[in-house]
Amino acid sequence: MAVADKPASKTAHRNPVQELALASLAGAAYLVASFCLVVSGIPTLWDYWLGIDQAIKNDFLSTALVMIVSVVAAVGLILLGRKLEGQHPLRGLRAGSVIGALLFLLIFIVVFDWIGGPLNARGMEPTVIWAVLGPLTAILLFGVYFLYTRPAFAKYLIGLEENGWFSTSSFKYNQGQKVRRATLIAFLILIAMGLWGNIRTGTFARGNWEIDIPGMNYSLVALFNVNLMLPFLLFLGLGWIAWRLVNWPSFADFLIATEAEMNKVSWTTRKRLLQDTIVVLVTLLLMTLFLFVVDIAWIQILRFPGVLQIDPQSSKQKQLGPTDW
Repeated sequence: MAVADKPASKTAHRNPVQELALASLAGAAYLVASFCLVVSGIPTLWDYWLGIDQAIKNDFLSTALVMIVSVVAAVGLILLGRKLEGQHPLRGLRAGSVIGALLFLLIFIVVFDWIGGPLNARGMEPTVIWAVLGPLTAILLFGVYFLYTRPAFAKYLIGLEENGWFSTSSFKYNQGQKVRRATLIAFLILIAMGLWGNIRTGTFARGNWEIDIPGMNYSLVALFNVNLMLPFLLFLGLGWIAWRLVNWPSFADFLIATEAEMNKVSWTTRKRLLQDTIVVLVTLLLMTLFLFVVDIAWIQILRFPGVLQIDPQSSKQKQLGPTDW
């Protein structure tokens, strides 16, 4: 009995660069959507809800509550993103998603604010404006996709991620903890002081950052309460850079070596430090008294034969008088 063999199905070859590009762009879209929801969507809905009942309107309480809700939503979106990422994500996926999200936001700002804003202000027809902005947006998005499909850029994303900039893991976490923590705290203090100084001087504008949609009688709120949210976002971003900096292999090894050398120093005891301090102070006091007595004695000795002639009153008046420069 003849049996026909079923031909083996050929498995399609998967291009790792293409797979990383599609996954990164999808992750970038998720990050952009999450960011817009946290910094724009939730505050917009919150203001709309408060606008219905003005009796409960309280600026301070409203700002505090919406920030709490936004933080909770951000934590939930981060956990959801980690779940969507999977247990074994592609190498370079996090770096590609973050950089792609930054590129998407930059394209939106450039197209609709920097280019669309002036065109809309000149009173141009909406069809003309969108005839310019539509193809420009498509070209820029295609440029991003073309960049992500380049093997060299994929290699760059993998290398950037392997350096730890998009990971919460700590490099040699059990070594050099004191120096690394002190360095991180110093960075955070400098960042906080810089932001606080800018807030006090009014560098950050008050109100909302709104972007007019060309051809529509509508303004999209890109960021609520710029004077509060922008410093908060900057503190989070710069704080993350500081955290990754103290875990950067080269700099972390330097800090670890610094703590190792500090541990070799023989620190004196408190009792010995107190004794040495007293000895130094007493020695300085005795030397001061000795030099004072010797100085007075030599003045008297040299004045007696007329070698040294000093008129205290004239010297004092000369010191108090005007100085000729």
